Amino acid sequence: MIGDLKIHQWDLLDIAQQVAEEWTSDWGEDEGFGSSDMTYMIKDFIDNVIWKFAAGKLETKFNPSLSIVEYSEAEHHNMVQRMESGI
Repeated sequence: MIGDLKIHQWDLLDIAQQVAEEWTSDWGEDEGFGSSDMTYMIKDFIDNVIWKFAAGKLETKFNPSLSIVEYSEAEHHNMVQRMESGI
């Protein structure tokens, strides 16, 4: 559930399958899959759910662990400015 919006399990299953297919399509059999890989795969899943059901309202951040926070346009603008200025 995101706010008052209920998300059906089949929608979540579909997103999970898409993310899993994307992550495994070019993953070499001889390559390990560590805990950080799993963390980024979970982040990818959550980002896809947010994009589909709560775009512009929420986002994921590492602070220092993976968190779901309210989206801030001002913070995004500041981050882009820092990146462009090389800070």
